[in-house]
Amino acid sequence: MAHHEISPGQIRGLLLLLVLGPLIPTALMLRLMFGSMEEARQETREQMERSYQSSLNLVTKSLEHQWEASPPQRGDAPGKIVKFYHTYLETDTIIRVLDEHDMPLTGNWVPHSKPVAVTTLNTLFAGWKVQLYLQGKSAMVASTEEDIALFAWPAGLAVAANLVIAGVAGFAVHRQMRMQELKNSTLATVSHELKTPVASMRVLLETLLEGRYKSAEQSREYLELAVRENHRLGRLIENFLTLSRIERGVYTFRKEKVKPAEIVRAALDAMNVKMGGNRIEARASENLPPVMADRDSLNMALVNLLENAWKYTGGEKRISLETRREGGRVFFTVADNGIGIDKAEQAHIAGADLVINYRTEDVVASTMAFTGQRGVDRVIDVDFGGNLATTLKLMAVNSTIALYATNGNRNPVLPMRELMEKCIAVRALVLFALPPPLLAAAQADISRWLAGGRRIHNIAAQFALSETAQAHLAVEKGDKLGTVIVDCAR
Repeated sequence: MAHHEISPGQIRGLLLLLVLGPLIPTALMLRLMFGSMEEARQETREQMERSYQSSLNLVTKSLEHQWEASPPQRGDAPGKIVKFYHTYLETDTIIRVLDEHDMPLTGNWVPHSKPVAVTTLNTLFAGWKVQLYLQGKSAMVASTEEDIALFAWPAGLAVAANLVIAGVAGFAVHRQMRMQELKNSTLATVSHELKTPVASMRVLLETLLEGRYKSAEQSREYLELAVRENHRLGRLIENFLTLSRIERGVYTFRKEKVKPAEIVRAALDAMNVKMGGNRIEARASENLPPVMADRDSLNMALVNLLENAWKYTGGEKRISLETRREGGRVFFTVADNGIGIDKAEQAHIAGADLVINYRTEDVVASTMAFTGQRGVDRVIDVDFGGNLATTLKLMAVNSTIALYATNGNRNPVLPMRELMEKCIAVRALVLFALPPPLLAAAQADISRWLAGGRRIHNIAAQFALSETAQAHLAVEKGDKLGTVIVDCAR
């Protein structure tokens, strides 16, 4: 029986169905619920209006009957009318009296509301109107709202339950989809990586079997190459098995004290088998303290980095492996002259939340959209004069511009009105002129930042003291990503 694998597109469709499926009946239920609530509210209001209108009419007839014999003076009538109505109606009502021209004679105005009931005086003060407003919630309205609340709570819980179920199911399917993609990618990588050493060994062994070699020395050379490819094949298989165990959570790291120099030698030995000679510059001090690590895993990580460096450099390969101590940490650094990672990706790796290509994107529009049109609180500018026109457009109110260079325009004209309107502070800095306490605080902040372990500044290249001219050219070339270092100890 043939088994058909679900494609990524089908999995995405299933994910969409799982998320939207519960939402459709939920939306229908919400619509019915709010429709029922609105009908109940409207029916209650109409009932209430009929009740108050009937009461107002009865009180009006009683008023006209009592005042028929001895009506009050026109000036006293509005106050007495309000008092009379309040005698018979609920205390939480507001009574307004209007004359025949609809001008208010007494009673508070109720904004954004309409009267619950209205009646007109016919015999006394003909044409006057009496309006009745509700000051608070009537018992009928309160009861209806309680019923709605009791109905809304279960409906809300049902909606929340549907959303939670949809979210959990969607997450599970999304995770399965990612695992499937990872599986396919891993299989493709394994096939590609294993093909080269297997093909190389086959060619070498077939050559030896057919006797196509000129001397015993050449035969030995072919055998050594076959052994190297065999070692490489074994290392690849071991790496894939280890990664598989790590992903399944069954791999146990065996941490022990390991000397950094030993790890470097083991990684170089593994690479020499592949490269046929030591073409990697190693700078590993024997005096570095031991580190707590899994020896095999650390060695595998370094070998992978070195293999990538070897793979993605051109014909002239310059690869270095360095160990150094910074504070209480030991760092292993692999550097090469390959294609590297572009600036945007470098910035993302360093922790940037937003990366903008100023050559192809609108810097101001992208920044304002990212900040919700609020703007930026603090800008550290390496070219204050050259960037000033753009920088001012994206600054937030009560923000700060800190600058330590202004090469684009060495004497910029400051637009004081724009700076004042946004209360923008401009702070110019030169490191050697900072007060010692402030300089020490800055150094401590940088040390804490580096100790975080994530945002390690990128080193573009390293040169010996005798290669200072080459270091200067590397800086002036303008395509470096990071800092060029001159090592005075070399």
